[in-house]
Amino acid sequence: MRSAALTRDATSLVRRVHELLRVPPGELGLADLRALVFQQVALPYVLPLSQTERCS
Repeated sequence: MRSAALTRDATSLVRRVHELLRVPPGELGLADLRALVFQQVALPYVLPLSQTERCS
C-alpha cells in the first residue's frame, strides 16, 4: 500500500499512522491496530489481525 507524503504540519496521529504502515502486520501491537482501525486505514488487513489479538 502506498501512502501520501507527510506535510510539515501533520499531526502526531497522522505521523504515527504513517509510520505504522511500514511495520509488518504480524509485528503490530494492540495499540497499533487500534490506531489504524480508528483511522480506518488498511481495514481489510487490520480488522482480521485485531480480532485475532482480541481473542488471545
